[in-house]
Amino acid sequence: MLIDRSGAPRATAAGAVLRPYARRLLALLDDALTILAAGGTAPDAVARGHRAFREFLEQMNEARISRLVTAGLSAERAARLSALHTPNFM
Repeated sequence: MLIDRSGAPRATAAGAVLRPYARRLLALLDDALTILAAGGTAPDAVARGHRAFREFLEQMNEARISRLVTAGLSAERAARLSALHTPNFM
């Protein structure tokens, strides 16, 4: 996906073809990280793992916005750009 000058996403043909696969891969990654944070697959553990994973994603988002603001972007633009981010956990 490309970003135009206004900061809005612009779809590409390759993106349209790969999007369903990327969504499924990200869903599997979310599940794996939730279970890892949970320390098991018991329902109460998975609920805790889900909360911990969501908190982790929010912390990453806040840190990303902070770095973008430090780099000179407005808080609004930094938040919009951060919302487009796809977690890669590298």
